[in-house]
Amino acid sequence: MENYHKTNTADARSANLLSNLHNNLSTAYLFRKKLEEAVSELKTAFTVRREYASLGLIENNDTLQQTLSLANMLVQNKEYDSALEIIDFCESTIDEVMGRNNLDYGMCEFYRGVIAYTRSQPVIAEQHLLNADAVFHAVMNENPDNDYSKSTARYLYSLYMRWGKKELAEQYKKILISTH
Repeated sequence: MENYHKTNTADARSANLLSNLHNNLSTAYLFRKKLEEAVSELKTAFTVRREYASLGLIENNDTLQQTLSLANMLVQNKEYDSALEIIDFCESTIDEVMGRNNLDYGMCEFYRGVIAYTRSQPVIAEQHLLNADAVFHAVMNENPDNDYSKSTARYLYSLYMRWGKKELAEQYKKILISTH
């Protein structure tokens, strides 16, 4: 497939297939707990999409999912600065193409909040986690019993407990209890 792209004019379908192949390899490496290989393959998948951006591949939702997957892997690997670079790019693309009322934008905000939480930046963490929570509730039709809202509530509960804001922590504890 890669040789095809070197010798022929690519079309959107073949470029998508190549990108998805690398994305699938990334997932396989992730399952085998080979993070470096997983990140490398996901970067290759995104590079293919960027290389053929003239075909409209950057705006394709697969790209956003791949980019968010890469950011997630970098957060798990504690490579926060790299993750923030990816999130910045993804967020600007999402904002430009789809606006802010969608799951992908909410995930960007969530990851920003997680990174700030991990770096002991409570004010920044709170801002991004609350933004993510608002997006998740709007997108999920106010349903608090979804995995996105539950994850956000867990971080907000923990953040408020660490920050000594027990009343706010209790609000999120009630949300977590009511969604079980």
